[in-house]
Amino acid sequence: MTDPKRRKFLQYSAAIGGAIPLTGCGGGGGATAEPVAAAAAATSDLPPTSDIAGVIKLPTTPVTPKPAPAPAPAPSPIVASATLGMATGAMQFSLISPKNQAQAPFCVGFAFKRGDIPAGSSVGSSLSAFQVTPRTTWPDGSLKFAQLAGVATLTANTLQTVRLRVISTAAATGTPLSLADLKKTGLTAEVGAGTLGTASFGAADWDAPLNTWVSGAQMSSWIFRKPVGSDAHLTAWLEVRLFAGGAVEVLPWIENGYLNVAGPTSKSATYTFKINGNQRFSAAINLPHHCRTPLISGTALSYWLGDDPAVTPRHDLAYLQATEQVPTYGARVAPSAPVAQRLLASDTPLAQGNFTYDADAMPSSGFQEPIGLLPQHDVLYLTCDSETTFGAVVRNGYAAGRYAIHYRDEKTQRPLRFS
Repeated sequence: MTDPKRRKFLQYSAAIGGAIPLTGCGGGGGATAEPVAAAAAATSDLPPTSDIAGVIKLPTTPVTPKPAPAPAPAPSPIVASATLGMATGAMQFSLISPKNQAQAPFCVGFAFKRGDIPAGSSVGSSLSAFQVTPRTTWPDGSLKFAQLAGVATLTANTLQTVRLRVISTAAATGTPLSLADLKKTGLTAEVGAGTLGTASFGAADWDAPLNTWVSGAQMSSWIFRKPVGSDAHLTAWLEVRLFAGGAVEVLPWIENGYLNVAGPTSKSATYTFKINGNQRFSAAINLPHHCRTPLISGTALSYWLGDDPAVTPRHDLAYLQATEQVPTYGARVAPSAPVAQRLLASDTPLAQGNFTYDADAMPSSGFQEPIGLLPQHDVLYLTCDSETTFGAVVRNGYAAGRYAIHYRDEKTQRPLRFS
């Protein structure tokens, strides 16, 4: 090959070599024609290609691009949870029980949208026996939150929907249930703490509640307390509810959490609880200072003097979120989802429950299921249409007593106000 031909060959090779990477990076053979044409124009003064044909062969046809990959299949749609029919947005709640009952007692807290129950009006219902105890109001005076109680006829495992409406004035409710009515039931209660002592309630003890929490013809509720033995820190507490018809519900708990009493320590004992002499609870508990726990175990949420009506309330989830007293969530979780199956289904005193912090420490950093606008177990009540979520909310509320953040003023018996 002569020197002029060698120079032409090197120019041609450089042009082709500069074009090849562009076709490799440009996304397919469709980009090949332009670089090759540019190279041909740059070497238009080359002699016939017969002298270099043995070294490089030019493509004579465009490179066929590879077919585009098939699109990924669309994700399977999320299967909607089995609904209880309680997401309509109506001002209502429902009740359900595993057994037939003609007069099942119930009590439920209910949040109202601003303006739904204007100032000066009250709440009516589809029940004949119904009671409303207002708790808070909106700035315009309309009802914000109330405690509702009454009795309802229930068919086993069937939702009974209670529809609410605004009425101009509160209906006549009758004479409130009194402490004298409570004493007529013959109720006695006892909290035992082994060698630490005992707190007994009965007869004249019912005449002196610490607080009358509710007073009404369908349900009255009182808070009672006593020191356990002579211990300076340990106290026994009861909330006692009396319903029309004589049903009595009792929630017992113990506290080790005074604010300014010297020498707080753990209180370890075998704790017991009895109603009318019948033992309902017994467990060895080491209660740390500034903690508290209900004396509850298993699936029960409280104790009853007679048969437990086992009534579970359920809010209309759409209406509850529309009140803006809880966040609004667009997600829906199936009752069979693993996160729902992990909800606390039974209670053990001081158990961790669904407070699954790393290393079981509340200051743990990063994502934690119990940290958010609401803890995850509370969010599931709003997003999982299952009757089991109510019990999980209550049990996790009980479980929160395991953390040493419970301080009570020993003079007023009121919790410490951090404000």
